[in-house]
Amino acid sequence: MERRKIDSKYVIQLQEGDTSVFEYIFDFYRNSIYYFAITYVRNKADAEEVVQNTFIIVFKQIKSLRNPDSFHSWIHKIAFRSAMRVIEKNKSRNIVALEEDFGLENIEERQASPSEILDRNEISTVVGKEMENLSPKLLAVAQLKYFDDLTVYEIADVLDIPVGTVKSRLMKVREKLQPILDDGGYSPSKYLSVTMVPIVFEAFKKLIDQQTMSPKSVEMIEKSILATGAAGTGAVNIATILKACGILTVGSVGVFTVYTQVNTVEPIIESVAYYQGVTNKDIDVELLLNEKISESEISVKSKDKDVEFSLDNNKLVFVVHQNGDYTVEIKDEQEVISVSNIDKNNPVLTEVNYEDNKLSYKFKEKESGLDLSSSYFEDKDGNRYKLSEQNYIEGEFSGTVIAYLQDYAGNFGKYEFDI
Repeated sequence: MERRKIDSKYVIQLQEGDTSVFEYIFDFYRNSIYYFAITYVRNKADAEEVVQNTFIIVFKQIKSLRNPDSFHSWIHKIAFRSAMRVIEKNKSRNIVALEEDFGLENIEERQASPSEILDRNEISTVVGKEMENLSPKLLAVAQLKYFDDLTVYEIADVLDIPVGTVKSRLMKVREKLQPILDDGGYSPSKYLSVTMVPIVFEAFKKLIDQQTMSPKSVEMIEKSILATGAAGTGAVNIATILKACGILTVGSVGVFTVYTQVNTVEPIIESVAYYQGVTNKDIDVELLLNEKISESEISVKSKDKDVEFSLDNNKLVFVVHQNGDYTVEIKDEQEVISVSNIDKNNPVLTEVNYEDNKLSYKFKEKESGLDLSSSYFEDKDGNRYKLSEQNYIEGEFSGTVIAYLQDYAGNFGKYEFDI
């Protein structure tokens, strides 16, 4: 079974200033943090924002972590708080903590029999499907316990709830899973084994592998975090940062300093922030100013056209509807903000061929990339076929077939054709 916790030596290296290990830490945790986040925020863009916020805080506060061995629970606590901030910002839903305590029976640790090893893939698939029906609060404790391998005390600290509540929710997870597994002949001692056959771990791994960020979002977020951390040292020139990834983002966790001016004149613009993940939504760009400025001394332009903005004390905000360069001028100071992560175009099915029970296809989606986990073909009987990286599906098709295409930005295209 693969490792769930990162070796603390990498944490120590990062604390000592070796930023080369950050990419390894980021790759080790990003998918599980993304899935943990999407459990709460329920959409990909907000989950990417949580990932970004989490790793920015980790990068900037790693030296404050006294015990490197506690990094595993520490990063999950940061992720949970980041998710709560995103939810609070969006005001779209509330997470209500239950305080009941039903206790938790002990799970027997044992070695699996050969027959259990053979059918563990089938069991984990059944468990995974049932997991997706759990409420966010139950799914979160299940992931932290059975995938991330946290103790009930660590989970209580991460989620800021009593230990009794953690035990209660884990009991509810067992109660939710048991009926469907009993019907299939799987006993609780089998599917909650925590030694050789970690069924729930494998179920979560499948779910996490199905919910991943787009490669473009991963690249942009990682560059943002690294440049943000490097900029805090004052040693990186602003032009270098802008060339690397544009003005950086901090999402909902507050404004971090993107760069430090090393000359003797303090800049008016202290920081610039906006969401960096791939999205089909408009983006709020926030600039924090070091002094109060009147609106008459500020201009925001895109291709020589004025862009509306609002000014609240020392915070300037404007909305970006499309990619491009946005020039902000304040007195004699100028900043060019380059936005390239907005994708509002639906994926397009451009070609379909069916021959020898092989349905091949082509599509147009170059901006954010096609999300294969969310895209599929549906035949006349309602059967669904996931898209493959090879751009073909094998099967018997006739009559009307419907293609459902979704990209990583959330754009959706539906196409019908006859065979």
